[in-house]
Amino acid sequence: MDPEPQKTSTTPGRRRWRGARKGSMGPQGKVPAGIRGLTKAMKGELASERAQKWEASEAHSVDSWIRRSPAWAISMALHLVAAVILMNVVYFTNGARIGQVFRMTLRASAPGGAKQGDQDNGINGKHNEDQAPAGKPDPNAPDSVGPGMPPKETVAGGVPIKIDTGPTSGKDGPGGIYAGRGGAGRGNALRQFGGDGVSEQAVVDGLEWLAKHQSKSGAWDPEGFDRLCPKGDSCGGDDRGHASYVGATTGLALLAFLGAGYSHMDDHLRPKEEGGPVTHAYTPAITRGLKYLCREQEKDGCIDPSGVRNLYCHGIAALALVEAFSMTHDAALRPNAQLAINFLVEAQQDSGGWNYTPEPMNRSDTSITSWAVMVMRSARAAGLAVPKRSWDNARRFMHAVTDYKTGNIGYCLQGPPARVTRGCNAMVAIGMATRTYLGMPDDQMLSGKLVEQIEAVPPHFDETPGSCPNWGGLSHKKGEGHWSLYYTYYATLALFHHGGEPWEKWNKLMREATIPKQRQDGHAKGSWDPVVWDGAWGGRIYTTAFNVMNLEVYYRYQPCYQVGAEFGLSKLVPDTAWDSVVEGARRGRFDEVKGTETEGPVEEPAKATPPKPAARDVAGLVADLKSDEMMTRRNAARELCQREEKTAVEALILAAKVEKTSLRPVLIEYLGSFKGEKAILAYLVDELDSDQDRIRTAALTALHNATGETNLGSSPEKWRTWLKAQDAEKK
Repeated sequence: MDPEPQKTSTTPGRRRWRGARKGSMGPQGKVPAGIRGLTKAMKGELASERAQKWEASEAHSVDSWIRRSPAWAISMALHLVAAVILMNVVYFTNGARIGQVFRMTLRASAPGGAKQGDQDNGINGKHNEDQAPAGKPDPNAPDSVGPGMPPKETVAGGVPIKIDTGPTSGKDGPGGIYAGRGGAGRGNALRQFGGDGVSEQAVVDGLEWLAKHQSKSGAWDPEGFDRLCPKGDSCGGDDRGHASYVGATTGLALLAFLGAGYSHMDDHLRPKEEGGPVTHAYTPAITRGLKYLCREQEKDGCIDPSGVRNLYCHGIAALALVEAFSMTHDAALRPNAQLAINFLVEAQQDSGGWNYTPEPMNRSDTSITSWAVMVMRSARAAGLAVPKRSWDNARRFMHAVTDYKTGNIGYCLQGPPARVTRGCNAMVAIGMATRTYLGMPDDQMLSGKLVEQIEAVPPHFDETPGSCPNWGGLSHKKGEGHWSLYYTYYATLALFHHGGEPWEKWNKLMREATIPKQRQDGHAKGSWDPVVWDGAWGGRIYTTAFNVMNLEVYYRYQPCYQVGAEFGLSKLVPDTAWDSVVEGARRGRFDEVKGTETEGPVEEPAKATPPKPAARDVAGLVADLKSDEMMTRRNAARELCQREEKTAVEALILAAKVEKTSLRPVLIEYLGSFKGEKAILAYLVDELDSDQDRIRTAALTALHNATGETNLGSSPEKWRTWLKAQDAEKK
């Protein structure tokens, strides 16, 4: 997973959640004024009053219908009700997931029972949330703004926005998997899945804080965001993250805005003949953020402003670009979005997953793979080209790291020979969400085991890290589970898409852990202090963006258990079509490519096996280790290590020591191909003392590969003791 943070997030004297809300945060409260389709009074009559009239009218109509109806009609209705009840009996008897679809779809009230806040009438019937009535908008009505707009925002002289029914928007939001992000779809999703006015106000405040802390470049700088704070009221100090993660924090902030229904192009909200285009308060911020990511994108599609080419950073930034294109179909974004996908496809490891960097390293990481899968899923929702082989290989990887007997999902897959490192509860949550997105079948037994492990570790938002062998520095901590905001994010997604009682329980706990901790004072209002263990990486921007997305979960995506994993997704393209996509991108063409495949392996015609090239001589490969071309150095080191060329050991170690680029951890990990070579093992143990996380991680991976020992942790002293014991045995 992510490297161990280099600084603690718990500095004495730091400001804590002053003015935070207290008490239980079950669904309740008034949805913030100005949110389209959720809060509005029309022509002097409150929506709650209209609702009462409608209910009375409907009740009268039902009584009248019963009196007028013939016996056979009443009998048919009763039999239909009985049939539905029997369906649910089947569900509770054999555990079939289809029963859950009926159960959730037919439920008349929102999750949580009678105490749940009703989004049409408010918790006590006074706070109304509704959409505009049919017909022309009332010029005397309160100002209407787009979905999730901050309060008191006027648009085009106070004329309410009319939402059309085009293919990418409409009254239910942008459509497809994003149908809940706007219009009536958002209110319906809040009602059904446990959101309310309290969570929506937290979202509004969080987005407002993010908008105020964007750099002029368009980035959300985790280290320098406090330069935008007023004098004497800084949000920074110990709340800063690492500048190297600026691509990821920018992507996370954009995803928070997109999740609430905001995009950089809202022309579709109002026809031009009615005075469009319409923009919202966040249009400039989103536009600048997207332009920043596009400027930082390399020719091969990689997005990482730090230059490290970290796939965490690329995956998060790519997801923001792809979602923005998916919501708007802005032709100007298509090349950048498709290039980002092409880069991910090229970076996929042979084992089917993705690693920290794009170089082939015989290692696939479940956490990094999750972001790549989300990018591909959103790309399919956008109609962008995604190769079937990449999707199938990701499924193959997730199958390999899933222990169907215990329900554990591994942290990574390394080899050959293939070895799966057991994952903690964070990996279970990440893997469960990823398997859902890939449409992998889960029997009731496996689903129950996955859910049980997540429920055993409820969400926290505090300094408690817990214990996790997959996180640097936490392998020897106390605790049966691991707590981080990253875990809470994925567990929330996983259980939301699972649905049912596990989701209702988790939602309540997530809200209680999240909403009271939001700052309510000063310039930090709307943000969250980065007190969580992983908050030290991305700082206040990281914690605020993730918490906003957690509270957007009700409408951010359509739940897979209701609509299916393939809902709204285009078909995958076979290899032949994918080759044309890659070739077109090289020539600057990004035409739409129609997919033709969904499931099952692609049958490729038999190809003649090309003759193997003559083996390079060792002297030539050693000389290549000093080449000015990074790829030449990499290829030479890989071949020498694969051969376990002992005469090149000294040169390989020297090459790893002097490498100044992102290739260095790759060269270190390649050394793990040598089995029992004393000089290499000693060098790798020395690198465990490095002050760079990625170097320590690469050295530890190489040691595991070279020795087969996976129980010594990351302590250099333990490894040195072990090496001495091995030498003693040989003597």
